[in-house]
Amino acid sequence: MAEDNNDSRVHLKVLGGLSYSTLSGEDGIFGPTAGGRFDIRVSSQPVYVGAGIEYMNKGFHHNSNHSFVVPFLGSYHLQFGEQITIEPFAGTTISYGFNWKNWDCGLRLGCNLRAKRWDFTVGYDLGFRHYTFNYAEGRNQSLFINVGYNFNLDIN
Repeated sequence: MAEDNNDSRVHLKVLGGLSYSTLSGEDGIFGPTAGGRFDIRVSSQPVYVGAGIEYMNKGFHHNSNHSFVVPFLGSYHLQFGEQITIEPFAGTTISYGFNWKNWDCGLRLGCNLRAKRWDFTVGYDLGFRHYTFNYAEGRNQSLFINVGYNFNLDIN
């Protein structure tokens, strides 16, 4: 692995994709994702922290919950060649669902593959809040796939 020399100190990213959300195994619902994120390199090693804002449908079956999600993530960028990085990430999320009029926080795990300025991301969100409906109960879970574009800033 090469030094992280292709990586800028600050990344701004726009992203979009598809999510599949369910309530602890109930029939899930597919929906779009969209948003933006930033990452800042915080050490001489390729360690980054960042946050963003995203739209995601965190519902189940025929019960949509259109949500704004704010992720707070840490990542490590593994450089392969000059233009490829693999970036495992983990962190927390805070979300507000407009249909259910609720706040939730949770855990986010995933991995990003960056080729030049393009990102391909797979991730998983697990909400900590327990929901109870007449016909279902459990925690919200979402699997998502995103494609993004990076605007790298060389700020020292």
